[in-house]
Amino acid sequence: MTNRLTAWRYKKDQELKSKAQGAAFSAVQQGRLIRRPCEVCQSVDVEAHHNDYNKPLKVRWLCKSHHRMAHLEITRLAREKLFSKQPLL
Repeated sequence: MTNRLTAWRYKKDQELKSKAQGAAFSAVQQGRLIRRPCEVCQSVDVEAHHNDYNKPLKVRWLCKSHHRMAHLEITRLAREKLFSKQPLL
């Protein structure tokens, strides 16, 4: 049961992610969303980063390197949260 639930959640998360990416891509193509330089280093070779896939047009523009760092930081924070829970007695 747990594996099925995990697979279902993963599938739903991926669908939401895909829809957000598609919406952002379409908005850029239609001129409704303008690419900006990387907010960290000002590089013009940027990718859209979604902090919240439920807000598909609210993106942070990051170069590939800083986009990867953002995801690594998210992963680190999630692991800290997971492993910082006190064991039940």
